[in-house]
Amino acid sequence: RYPLVTACLIARNEEAMIGECLVALQRLAEEIIVGDTGSTDRTAAIAREHGASVIDVPWTDDFAAARNTVLDKATGQWVLVADCDEVLKPEGIPDALHHLATDDLPPALLVKILNHYPGGRVMEMVAPRLFSRAAGFRYVHAIHEQLDADGADAARSTLVLDHCGYLPEGACEAKERRNLHIALKMPDSPHKHHCVARSALALKEWSRAIDAGRKLVNSDCGPMLLVEGCAMGGGAALAINDRVSFETFVALAKTVSTDAPDIRWLELLDAGQNYLRSLEEHGLDTPGEYLRAPVFRHDPQAVNALLGHKRNELRPINSHDNTEPPASSNAGSPEEEACLG
Repeated sequence: RYPLVTACLIARNEEAMIGECLVALQRLAEEIIVGDTGSTDRTAAIAREHGASVIDVPWTDDFAAARNTVLDKATGQWVLVADCDEVLKPEGIPDALHHLATDDLPPALLVKILNHYPGGRVMEMVAPRLFSRAAGFRYVHAIHEQLDADGADAARSTLVLDHCGYLPEGACEAKERRNLHIALKMPDSPHKHHCVARSALALKEWSRAIDAGRKLVNSDCGPMLLVEGCAMGGGAALAINDRVSFETFVALAKTVSTDAPDIRWLELLDAGQNYLRSLEEHGLDTPGEYLRAPVFRHDPQAVNALLGHKRNELRPINSHDNTEPPASSNAGSPEEEACLG
């Protein structure tokens, strides 16, 4: 008989995390397949020790191709795609197994992902990580790969993944540099421009982020990606005080959404800078008509701290993961909505 669930992973030099990942997956999946893309540590050995089948996957700077190679080996009725730095929480597994075995379910099921960042920050998103093998879904895009399940019915599952891959020191920058390297080699498309913009923004390559943001909003992208392009390009423009680009991005975003949180946030940061400039121009150290103190108590140090922190950490919240990309179609898929946070 075929397994109910096959868990599929790709890995390279993940000996520090893969053991805990596989122990958690064993509670759900009867079959686990790990595609090793060139490990030089004990990743493959640890995977075998935990009962996983390990296959060698040639690395071609293409995450979708690697994932599809592993999918081809799966025999389960359902496939769960996970990363080695993710741990499946036990609470939702019994209900998930019951529903998978007994219910008439749509072919794509959304899994909640809890992304953990330094300082205790946790961001939630959902993505179609659990799907019917019979549906024949495939992954697309070399970086920030996504499941090509456009038009398929979907529902939420009870599964939750803890993603901790960005907690080690230096992990964020290393992954963003890898992502940018791959994205720059991709053919022109809205997806490419989005990937370049988000990595450049995270790496503080402001000019490159502005340029990629412009290319994205001028491409044949959907309205949600247009707002994201404006947010990333506008954030980079704000960082280097490029007023023309900033105001252009904000105005364009508002033609799609007058109340997008990302754009409101940029306006808030801009207002903070204007506030500080106003204090400098009208403070008691500057000769004025009456040299009167402001009516309200002002705390420029707090605003400076906020602006400084956010300028240093300016990055899209969905830049945490190489597996949850923006949707590249005009339709608003569940993944695209999740990426907007």
